[in-house]
Amino acid sequence: MCKFIKYIIISFCCFIYTTLPFSKAALSVPSKKGVSSIIKAVVNQNVITSTDLENRLKMITSLFHVPIIPATKKLFEKQILRSMIDEQLQIQEAEKLNISVDKQSIKDAIERIEKSKNMVSGEIKEKFEKIGIPYSTLKDQIYANLMWVELVRYKFKPLVHITDYEIKTHISNQEKQASKLHYSVQEIFLLTHAQAPIDQAVRFAKNLKQQVEKGADFNALAQQFSDARSAAKGGSLGWIGEGELDDQLNQAIVSLKIGEVSNPILANGGVYILRLKDKKNPQYDMTHILDYAEMFVPLFFIPNEKALNNKIIEVQTAAKDVHSIQGLEEVSKKLGANFDKYSQKNIAELSADLQQRLSNLPLKIPSSAYRSKKGLHVFLIEQRKKKKLLLGVENSQEAHSSLVNKKLEDYANI
Repeated sequence: MCKFIKYIIISFCCFIYTTLPFSKAALSVPSKKGVSSIIKAVVNQNVITSTDLENRLKMITSLFHVPIIPATKKLFEKQILRSMIDEQLQIQEAEKLNISVDKQSIKDAIERIEKSKNMVSGEIKEKFEKIGIPYSTLKDQIYANLMWVELVRYKFKPLVHITDYEIKTHISNQEKQASKLHYSVQEIFLLTHAQAPIDQAVRFAKNLKQQVEKGADFNALAQQFSDARSAAKGGSLGWIGEGELDDQLNQAIVSLKIGEVSNPILANGGVYILRLKDKKNPQYDMTHILDYAEMFVPLFFIPNEKALNNKIIEVQTAAKDVHSIQGLEEVSKKLGANFDKYSQKNIAELSADLQQRLSNLPLKIPSSAYRSKKGLHVFLIEQRKKKKLLLGVENSQEAHSSLVNKKLEDYANI
């Protein structure tokens, strides 16, 4: 869990926005149906109208089943308007940098929402038509969220460099965490700043908690109101190890029962509410750890199939009496082939093709020569051990990706 980064990037943008500064006459604009609509905010060249705000509010109340009583409607409207202003600023800054999002990405995001609500493909569009809300209300919000993700990556990814030491440390820390009790957690994070003071955020967080306790969908509320990057996933943080988060957030999580929502928590420049979805003890699986070697014979020029078959026979004949990694290395030197050996390699981290080739290969017996586009490969496994493996620990590639994302968040919060 990290500080929210949207406000930081937006603060770098050159923008002007105004909310309700004029008389109603000056703020009236015709809608598509010919009915006057009040301008609620001007964000540089773009306008947010009362119709836009009403459609967003109607989408939240009708489609996501969030009841809003008259006493809290103004609070909801204020929060929604601030989110819509942020979305416009995000889009404008991204478009200025020629960042784009394709239609398929928007379609995929809508399908994920439908799947999360047990809907068939296209059902959400039909519901919009029945309710009388423009379908663009949802598509525009999704477009802004996707543009935001691309904007963050564009601005900060060039600054990210991950070392081997960082990857090893990350995996080691994950192994320690994986051995502890784990919690499946959702968050809603409300960023506080001049336009959204702490007292307002706390009141709004309390109201959201009440809505969840009355049966509102936490996923939908997170998607609509959370300022965290997890909003796109319904506020999901996945499985969190005990003690992995900030002290205040950890204390809240361990005190919750499954399904409960925390009181507002002030941390990281804003206000959180957390929901505990589930918890579990450490999980294990069985895997195989291998000591193996690979001999690779490049095929620079093979004039015909006969020459290729002769080369395959030559390689297999040279390796047929080998029964150790050292023996395969000696054959490689004689053939002028490339040679690599691997120690304590988890078979689950190998490619699917290589897993299949090595899983049933007898110990200390070389494989037949396998042809790829680049050459011939011969494998030999000297040792294979079963190992009880902690689940929830990333491999090197996954760890690299996680560290990149973490550094993107860190850079954005400087």
